[in-house]
Amino acid sequence: VHCPASVVFAKLRQAVGADADLSHIRGVRRCLGEPARRFRKRRRYGGLSRNGWLSRSSAQWLNPAPEPTRRGLSAESVLRCTVLKQHRQLSYEELTFYLRDSASFQAFARLPKHWCPKKSALQHAIAAIKPQTWELINRALMKTAAATRIEPAQRIRIDSTGTDSPIHTPSDSHLLWHGVRFMVRLLKAARESPGAPHVTFVNHSRVAKKRAQALWCTRGATKRAPLYRDLIAVTRATLASLTKI
Repeated sequence: VHCPASVVFAKLRQAVGADADLSHIRGVRRCLGEPARRFRKRRRYGGLSRNGWLSRSSAQWLNPAPEPTRRGLSAESVLRCTVLKQHRQLSYEELTFYLRDSASFQAFARLPKHWCPKKSALQHAIAAIKPQTWELINRALMKTAAATRIEPAQRIRIDSTGTDSPIHTPSDSHLLWHGVRFMVRLLKAARESPGAPHVTFVNHSRVAKKRAQALWCTRGATKRAPLYRDLIAVTRATLASLTKI
């Protein structure tokens, strides 16, 4: 290791001060003042060898190797990974697999060769993009599309694909009951509004709820028919009260 004892002395002087006495440190006086001797076994004293050179561990302490820096994703790479995820409808785990497996994905995302971020890093990076950033990107895309006459931006495309969701299947009785509840809420708001005329109505929400619950527990068309008639009559009565306002 090419680091003589004089370098150590300079380091120690710089650390403890110029007026400090360093002769009591074991091995320093021998290394600097006495001539080097030959030993069959190379002995080390306090990190210094007899020939005036540092041991390897002490040299690494004085001249530490630079810590390897972590590779990060650039803003362009994050946006391109987001485009791939949304265009292919991939999960973060699938996106990580395709970025590691496909050379075209790596080239499009502008990733370094033979390196791919983990799914947690992708999730944190993509989630850090704010809605204001997406709005600016969308406006820039629309401006470019209008300038190149690719898209006039006069129509809006809406995706109406049905997806599974954790909600119960709506039934006729359920919809009628919620309709009565909503109309009663509107009638109460109209009655309590300042300057409104006197509103009189009958609150049929409890009756509608009982009929709906009875329909859920009743089997057979003959038994369910009168319950449906009562529920429809209650709904029409509430609707008539609402239309009078």
